[in-house]
Amino acid sequence: MTALLSERAVMRTKVDKCFYGYFSGQFKNEYEWRLKNLKHPTSRADENVGGGKLENVNTAKESTENRIIKVEDDERLNEIIRLIDAVDRFVRIIDHDEVELLRMRYKRHPDKWNFISVKLCKSDRQLQDDLKSLKAEFLASYYYPVDN
Repeated sequence: MTALLSERAVMRTKVDKCFYGYFSGQFKNEYEWRLKNLKHPTSRADENVGGGKLENVNTAKESTENRIIKVEDDERLNEIIRLIDAVDRFVRIIDHDEVELLRMRYKRHPDKWNFISVKLCKSDRQLQDDLKSLKAEFLASYYYPVDN
């Protein structure tokens, strides 16, 4: 029973991080930063002109094809895209008040419950219950699409 409760708590914190990353713009910023670093790496070229073994004369080390492959195969970039897509899909199926609740609660500087309750015309307790049910609903609907 305790292991099940701790697993649920871990999943809820993952859902919180997912909502925060989406509504605060953290995912968007991280995606753009990661894409920029993959397309334009900051590592310096090896200036060792002499000696060494010539590996492959026909391919450039930083060719366009290699950069595209790096972008397509980057695990963190693909994870960010999956998380953004999952929250996008979820936001499309819930109603406007629920989206506003998530937006106000998970933006970079979240609003307090009493301010949200005035804006959405609900009690603090009802909003907290709504948020709990939204997290459970997102957790139930969250999946990784399989690439075949």
